[in-house]
Amino acid sequence: MTVMGERPAAAWTDELRRTGRVVFPLRRRWMLPLFLSQVLAVVLAVLLPLLDGAPSPGVVGALVFAAVYAVLIGIGVFRLVAQRPAVVVDHDGIRYGRRKFLPWSAIGGLGIVIGAPLERTFLVIRRDLSRKNLRLSQRNVRDLQEFRQWLGAVLVERQTSGQA
Repeated sequence: MTVMGERPAAAWTDELRRTGRVVFPLRRRWMLPLFLSQVLAVVLAVLLPLLDGAPSPGVVGALVFAAVYAVLIGIGVFRLVAQRPAVVVDHDGIRYGRRKFLPWSAIGGLGIVIGAPLERTFLVIRRDLSRKNLRLSQRNVRDLQEFRQWLGAVLVERQTSGQA
């Protein structure tokens, strides 16, 4: 079964109408290459100084680097298994993870999709410009342009129905 972020916009609309919310968990297909590159970086950081017969400070530096990356790999494994942080779109607004929530009434607009092909993002712009905007990325949704258009349609629907 595919995650919601891999499905088309029609499925998102159906899910929103049927259950009142759409959950876009972290996509494992997106995280796997990143996770494997981090594992490779740790292996190279430890093995290269040992194979070159580097002096003792080089080995110590490599081990510190490996320890830091081991923590990052642990966080990556947790995210890969738990598929967090998730983006949740419901009748109240947009949630990203546990702490970031933006009600429909606080949304002023949507930014444009920018970034490199594998790391595209766009902003959900707040009406109150003194607070931070919400950045959404391809980590949760494969086709970010389609997601932005769908989110814009939901926003317009909420604003015209008076629920925003």
